Amino acid sequence: MLYLFVGNSGAGKDTIMREAAKLTNAKIAKRYITRPPSPETEDFYSISNLEFENMSKNFCLQWESYGNKYGIDNKTKKMIENGETVFANVSRDVVEKAKNMWPDTKVIFISVPIETTIIRLKNRKRDEKTIQERIKRAKNDVGKDLADLIVENDGDVNITVESVVNYIQKNRC
Repeated sequence: MLYLFVGNSGAGKDTIMREAAKLTNAKIAKRYITRPPSPETEDFYSISNLEFENMSKNFCLQWESYGNKYGIDNKTKKMIENGETVFANVSRDVVEKAKNMWPDTKVIFISVPIETTIIRLKNRKRDEKTIQERIKRAKNDVGKDLADLIVENDGDVNITVESVVNYIQKNRC
């Protein structure tokens, strides 16, 4: 089963996925992104636009956000089809496509107050234009209507992870 983690930049999606995966034996779909690596916050393959275009037929999901291209490769598709539990950090823009491909897909929206979002984004040391674009989108909290589960991540991350793990375990029964 596929679990899509969505939410605003800085919500903690990768941290929550990583910790929940340890407790549920889920696999994490590693993304290919056309931006420089940021190992302190996210684990992904950093590739050029040309590399992305050359690999695009190998992606089961792909999207563009904030001027970058994102892709999840077909290995993830095989894991899902083999019945494995898979977590993916994706844009809300590809939720419908994923649900069309895998109808039992679940969407987990990670929410944080806008003040927390601003602090976390500024700590990432990205350029000011990118930060402002992401803050603008975060203020709209777009995507909650797509969620099967909404969790708040503005306190002890272990509590948030526990909520996600409990939800996944209920879905396995």
